[in-house]
Amino acid sequence: MNRRRNCFRKKVRPPLGRRGAVMALTVPSQWMASGKGDATMENGLLNQEQRPETAGGLKILVVEDDFVGRKLLFKHLSAYGEVDLAVDGAEAVKAFYMSMLKKEPYDLICLDVMMPEMDGQEVLKSIRETEIRNGIRPGQGARIIMTTALDDTHSIMKAFREQCDGYLVKPIKREALLSTMQDLGLIKDAPGSKQ
Repeated sequence: MNRRRNCFRKKVRPPLGRRGAVMALTVPSQWMASGKGDATMENGLLNQEQRPETAGGLKILVVEDDFVGRKLLFKHLSAYGEVDLAVDGAEAVKAFYMSMLKKEPYDLICLDVMMPEMDGQEVLKSIRETEIRNGIRPGQGARIIMTTALDDTHSIMKAFREQCDGYLVKPIKREALLSTMQDLGLIKDAPGSKQ
């Protein structure tokens, strides 16, 4: 059975003058032709005028330069809300700024540390500075979980000094991600949690 039968597929190329891989993005066709607003592609980000109905209603940004890692986080998080994808730090900052301009800030940002253009630590600092400039006090902005292969004390402490809310070491386990989201008050029950 072809599970992608009801999906829209679009090839995404890097902007002119930038290097990068051509990749295909597959999204459910009901997002494209639901009559609730068409989705468009801009610099590799899926933008929607109206979002599909989701169980959790969170607005989530996944920032990951590795295709498999991006796909895995998308799979884990899509049940909890709209998930936008960014492939590098510069694209993440742009997505964050756009969300602030539209007055639709992200609830959760999963942020890789080692990326081209701008690393995750720089993105984290930029996001927190932008929040402060916009009157958002520390602890009141987007919840940011660093997702990285770096598990050394220096990297972890640097991320928390820049005000990340969580730190998960790859490979990201679904249970650990959902438990962290529960600890941050983003979801009520993580599967397997004892109530």
